[in-house]
Amino acid sequence: MISKRTKNALAKAKLKGTKLGNPRIEQARPLALAALRVRRPAPEVMSLMREWRARQDAPGNHGRTEPAQYLSRARPPVVRGQRAKLA
Repeated sequence: MISKRTKNALAKAKLKGTKLGNPRIEQARPLALAALRVRRPAPEVMSLMREWRARQDAPGNHGRTEPAQYLSRARPPVVRGQRAKLA
């Protein structure tokens, strides 16, 4: 029901000549890409994740306990440079 109303409203706006989408997409795109880069885990954490993923793909290994326990003990720095806060 909602999708039909939304589609109808967008079609009417388009017929009126309303420009749909972000009018400043060229300015917004670099900011969005920068935000994605900032959110990535540290390279050390990424290499550990790749290693664990490879081990988990091995036959008979389906657990995620080892990575969780390691990260709880190691407490690697988070993206913003602060230590992870455990609950």
